[in-house]
Amino acid sequence: MMLPFAWTPGAEQRHASRELMPGEVLVSGLNVETLCGKQVTTINGDLEWLWPTWPYCMATACETVDAPNYFPLSDGRDET
Repeated sequence: MMLPFAWTPGAEQRHASRELMPGEVLVSGLNVETLCGKQVTTINGDLEWLWPTWPYCMATACETVDAPNYFPLSDGRDET
């Protein structure tokens, strides 16, 4: 299955965006809107892929492809 979004490091977390496609070469410095509605600047580096996944992007990504979300949003963190 081809996902309708791709993951990218940005804002010190990993986010998903429909403005990027799986398999596309990631370019640093692109401003994209994420699935959770944030605007982030992409970063294409090795260590940035180790940043934690933003839980609100994960929740929307799982919803988008009708997959279970194993990381529920009940941790009490602020959405900002």
